[in-house]
Amino acid sequence: MSRALYQAFARALEDDDRPRLVRGKQSTTGVALLHRAARDVPWPDDGNPAGVLVHCLSWWRQGRAVIVPGPTVTAPNAATELLMQEHFPSAALVVASSGSTGAPRQVVLSGRSVRHNLAAISKVLPAPGRMAGLSPMHHIYGLVGQLLWTIIAGGTFVAPTGRTALLRLRGVLAARPDGVQLVPSQLPMLLDLIDDGAVAPAWVASAGARVDAALWKRWRTVMPNSARYTQYGCTEAGPRLCTWRDDGVTDVPGLVGPPVPGVEMVVEDGKLWAMTPGAMSGTIEWGQGVATVATHEGRLPTGDVGAIDDEGRVIIQGRADAVINTGGVRVSPVAVEDALLQVPGIDAAVVGPMPSARLGQVVKAAIATRRDPDEVIAKVRAQLSGAMRPRAFCFWRELPTLGSGKVDRLAALKGPSDGEHP
Repeated sequence: MSRALYQAFARALEDDDRPRLVRGKQSTTGVALLHRAARDVPWPDDGNPAGVLVHCLSWWRQGRAVIVPGPTVTAPNAATELLMQEHFPSAALVVASSGSTGAPRQVVLSGRSVRHNLAAISKVLPAPGRMAGLSPMHHIYGLVGQLLWTIIAGGTFVAPTGRTALLRLRGVLAARPDGVQLVPSQLPMLLDLIDDGAVAPAWVASAGARVDAALWKRWRTVMPNSARYTQYGCTEAGPRLCTWRDDGVTDVPGLVGPPVPGVEMVVEDGKLWAMTPGAMSGTIEWGQGVATVATHEGRLPTGDVGAIDDEGRVIIQGRADAVINTGGVRVSPVAVEDALLQVPGIDAAVVGPMPSARLGQVVKAAIATRRDPDEVIAKVRAQLSGAMRPRAFCFWRELPTLGSGKVDRLAALKGPSDGEHP
């Protein structure tokens, strides 16, 4: 399986003397990338995309699975390789889930899964041209959805440089990319730079979290002539399930569009399931040096609550395990978050459950704001009522994020609380 992946990339890169990867003032041609992959190349400590790509090609050329190191899962690669041989002989890629909603784990993907995702992305996004990817290489979105897709589809990958998110964004825009892929928490910075005079790319695609209504409105205003895409998926799907190209007029909270080619989405008891050739082969979870291995076949639970409209478009309504039961009333965190974002002065918000002796659970909100907390609480009380009204708050200047750029919901809700506010 992994050798077939190598052969596909070799065909895309051989005799290609164009720059296929650009990082700052450095560029690397397709021929040079393939030449470097002829050696046994380790994963680069700094995660630079050129080194990552060469490592993947080097391992796949040898018929080995690429085991992606990352900050959320630590496991010895030798031990993981032994598990691959025993449980997952067709494995091509082992990557950790992001940990944005729970404990991370290593997800095992076959070569068939990776090839399906690369082909599906090509059918729903424009040709990459010069494509800038802003997600880290140890995340599935950065590695498969951005770097590997750009290269296999014949594009040039523009890699970010800089110590801060703002510097990285400024640098990739200076390179005049045709397209940019990012997560929603990076989108406001991109729009700020374009407002300040940077040239807008022809298209931008966002994935990893929901784009709220206010951000959609600003995105349309700042980039009216660019194609705007929102994508939905998960590490376990390798990663792509749905893609929606914004038509400029549809306003449906949580809309992520129809399934990508080859994927079928269904809803049972409000929960979303996926049937996809891109589904994982299984997972590995490490605890005190001991691995728990689970294989996967058939339908893939996404862990999300959602719906499918009459046009076959998927609508995400929140995490299945995040519904808050407060005094017998089931509250959707997404509905509360959408309501909070309508409150003047609130820049971003996430909510979750907090234990309550009287009601079982109540709503707790983590809010990013520059305003006085007491002023914000008063406005929230005036706008939200009943079970939807948060009873506890954490206030931040900016919500904390994971390495992927996605909001770290667990960390945000563990921040300093000012107690209960009935």
